[in-house]
Amino acid sequence: MLKKNWDMNNLQKTIRRVLREESTKKDEYQRKWRIFEMFMKRRGKEIEDLIKKYCDEYRDELNTVLPKFVILAVKDEVVESLIVSNNIGDEQVREWVAFYIDDNYTHYVEQQLFSDKEEMRESELTEKCWKGYTQKGMKTMFGKKYPNCVKKKK
Repeated sequence: MLKKNWDMNNLQKTIRRVLREESTKKDEYQRKWRIFEMFMKRRGKEIEDLIKKYCDEYRDELNTVLPKFVILAVKDEVVESLIVSNNIGDEQVREWVAFYIDDNYTHYVEQQLFSDKEEMRESELTEKCWKGYTQKGMKTMFGKKYPNCVKKKK
């Protein structure tokens, strides 16, 4: 009976200690994230300049590569430039930079890549229709243009 109580007390102490450590880690994580957000917000102009630079470099690739891959390449270049120029060594912060750019600047990258075009060429957006269907123009869904595929008439 005495051993059982001692084990129970020891277990409760261990649980309390682990919970305190986890709470401290969570607070540290949140503090790091707030500092990171402030850091990134102050770098807004630098990020936009990097995006413009890499969009200019990659714009010619749009003729040979799918636009989504060009957008990914631009974002990757921006992330790497930020990591190198700010000496970011912490792996977690590196992931945060990639997440932050992806979450906050994807639309801006698209605007910069396609700024000289009113609209992407229809041929870039044309996808093949299923067998037995033919394309009759384009339709807009969720702000994007897609081929309007209709069943072939016999």
